[in-house]
Parts: sequence; structure tokens; C-alpha cells
Amino acid sequence: MSALNRIVIIPLVGLTLVAIFLTTDPGTQVVTSGELRAVVLVAASIFAGFLMTIWLGPLQRMSQRARDAAAHLLAILPHVATRCGEHGERERVSVDALMPGDQVEVLAGEVIPADGVILEGSASVSRCVMTGESRPERVHASQDIEAGVSVLGGMLRMRVERAGD
Repeated sequence: MSALNRIVIIPLVGLTLVAIFLTTDPGTQVVTSGELRAVVLVAASIFAGFLMTIWLGPLQRMSQRARDAAAHLLAILPHVATRCGEHGERERVSVDALMPGDQVEVLAGEVIPADGVILEGSASVSRCVMTGESRPERVHASQDIEAGVSVLGGMLRMRVERAGD
């Protein structure tokens, strides 16, 4: 029995026993229609609670998987990026410091730090974490690219369109 089942079922069983005790006339052994209604109502409540746990268990597992997937996506995003200055200088900055309009250089083995548009270069990328597609894809200048995409080979210079979303 899962923890959720125990949390729902055990109190309902206790409620049934209390209802039977409170509605039964201690002087007789006869069950009246009111007592029978109370027992049936509590039994129906227990059954409904049991059905609820059958439905809630899978929902809890699905929501946990969704939380795990979101945490995995956040874990693969890089913490630093190579920002390119107006005169060609490069500096390593926190991804949180990137702003729309910044130009970023992404080399093979790195992950795209923010959503943007490719300005120069071409590369083989993997979108498997984002889309599930297992085959590498070739990208080139003027294409949009999303944060979290892995660069397998090549070099890209891109303009950040959305950062920190």
C-alpha cells in the first residue's frame, strides 16, 4: 500500500468504525435503516477515496517526471558564455548577464546559452534534449537557434534575441 493510500484509506476506515459505533443503538442488535444508510455512505466514501488514490498516484508520478525533466533542462544550460565585443574582443560572462542584442560565440562542445539568430558560421547541432531528435542537424547563418542546443562541430556567432526567459 502506497503512502497516499495509507493517508486516505486508514482515516476513512476509522471514520466508518466511528460512524457505526455512533449510529448503532447499544440496547439492540437490530440495524435500522438510518444506521444502514450511514454505513453505506461511509463505505462509499472509502471506495471513492480508494479510487481517488488510484488516479492520484499516476498523476503524482507524472508531475514528478515533469519536475525532473525541467530540472534536467536547467542543468544542461551553460553558466557562462563568450560575449563578443564591438571590436572583436571576447569576454567570458555569466549567462544571466546576456542581454538581447549581445553577440555570442559558441564553439564545438558548448551549449547555446540563449535563444537567438545565427549571424556567422555553420555547425552540426544536437537538439535531442529539446526535441528528442537523435540525428544531428546542420545550422547556418540567418537561422533561429534555441538555448540548450548542443554544438557538436563547427563554430557559431549569434545574436541573442531572448535571454533569461
